[in-house]
Amino acid sequence: DQSQAVRLCVAENKNTTKFILFCLAKDSFTSIRRAVAENKNTTADILEFLAKDKYEQVKVAAIKNKNTREDTINILAQDTPYIRRIVAENTTYVNVLQTLTHDLNAYVRKAAKENLDAINISIQTTTSQLHNE
Repeated sequence: DQSQAVRLCVAENKNTTKFILFCLAKDSFTSIRRAVAENKNTTADILEFLAKDKYEQVKVAAIKNKNTREDTINILAQDTPYIRRIVAENTTYVNVLQTLTHDLNAYVRKAAKENLDAINISIQTTTSQLHNE
């Protein structure tokens, strides 16, 4: 469709097919590619493609999508300091977080350590609850 507004609505729609999301992932408008990256039905392969986008807002949306695989997050963890910090704040992949705790950027290191600590506390709490049942 020629209308950017229509394409944006399609990209945001939870019922949009994977094929259409794939087509929209190549759209010339950043807002549409970002909407595809935010869509919960977007596949890991499409998210890998979007993670290479030149615009940070598309990469951020890919980072926050739960369908994004660890190998894609790993690549993004080597991007700009801003993108690395977003990865550190949002990923649950422990290996990635452990690597980012040694990042050259203090903000990235801090975010990675805080996220890793939160994950460890969550694991300890869950383990404790399981032992008490």
